[in-house]
Amino acid sequence: MNPRMGDQLLPQSTQSKSRGSIVLSSLIIGTSLIIASYLLTNQCSEVFKNQPDSVGMSVVSSPDSTHSSLHKHKNGKPSETGAKTDVQANVHTAAQTDPDPNAPWPRIAWLMSFPNSGTSYTMMMTQRLSDRTAASNYGAECQLDEKDNLVPVHADHPDGPCLLQPLKRKLPDRYIITKTHCTGYGTIQPPDKRVNTRRTFLLGCLRGNHNGIDMHYDEKLVQRAIHLIRDPFNNIVSRFHLQQHAHTKKGDNNWLKKYPSTPEGFQNWCTFMNNSNKNEENDSRFIDDDLRNAQKGVPCFAEFFEYAQWHQLALDTTRDLKIPTLVMHYENFETDHNRTIKKIFDFLELEPEGEEKEFIAGKSYDEYFTKTQRAKAMNLIKEFVNPDTWELLERYDV
Repeated sequence: MNPRMGDQLLPQSTQSKSRGSIVLSSLIIGTSLIIASYLLTNQCSEVFKNQPDSVGMSVVSSPDSTHSSLHKHKNGKPSETGAKTDVQANVHTAAQTDPDPNAPWPRIAWLMSFPNSGTSYTMMMTQRLSDRTAASNYGAECQLDEKDNLVPVHADHPDGPCLLQPLKRKLPDRYIITKTHCTGYGTIQPPDKRVNTRRTFLLGCLRGNHNGIDMHYDEKLVQRAIHLIRDPFNNIVSRFHLQQHAHTKKGDNNWLKKYPSTPEGFQNWCTFMNNSNKNEENDSRFIDDDLRNAQKGVPCFAEFFEYAQWHQLALDTTRDLKIPTLVMHYENFETDHNRTIKKIFDFLELEPEGEEKEFIAGKSYDEYFTKTQRAKAMNLIKEFVNPDTWELLERYDV
């Protein structure tokens, strides 16, 4: 698959073993079984009907190696079911796609995103254009009802995701887009806290909070997912700006003077980040020599590590749950806006009712990195993820 073909709906029939499992070997017991995904290409479509042991419209690799070099898809073979057109592929039925045909409606469709990846725009656009409410794992974002209570998606699952706008918008009939950042995105964390397993990541995806109270819901409520990806360089600089906003709110002028909103300020922040846990980095059992060498010369290498780990575990998790998953690249909102929105609405089985506002593209921060730093950062990402995940991220290796 050429990642520049656009976004694709991924089959969820296999468990992939990541390059990261070598790094995480002390935490993960056993090895993953490798089962080849059935693959099928169609020049007219990148979205397909997902079934257990089914195939996609665009080629998606089946992991056949535990190391980081990009492997071609040795095990892929055409499906016996035949190709579907873009229109046919978007006619979903519960029996054909969702793992639990008896799951209650509306069904939760995660919007899985590493923080600062375009989550807010995607959520707001979907609500505004459909005139239907979305949901979130995070109670602080949800509107309270007349009795000042959160409104869960399902009344019999009070610890589940809450509705963002229950008093303003109706529930969608079919799938409700639901925000989750899962876990593994903390700033300035030592390696022992930075590393996650499939289990800890899944639990993070299912966990929320409100007023300091943790909420946790059953994975069986989740029937679909949208996996949102943003350029790692723009993503990580945006996380730096989020830190700036937090320190501005605190009135921490000393911090802001050290790390202004400039390429130099960002590089200074990255130097501070890289030196923050130097002893733990050197002694960590989770960082082998290959990964340690790959981190050299990468500004904010822990941020790139977390980015790579997060997207690897997101892909693993949706496959483990066997849920239909639409992978979206945030940049496609700018380059192919209408078609990108259509893919989301078709996947969620939503009908547009409102008017979409003009999309304002996020900033690009090319000047914040040298060409050498960009190359080394992408090499670090490639070192950590498996071939399937690399194919989703390779477009940024320029």
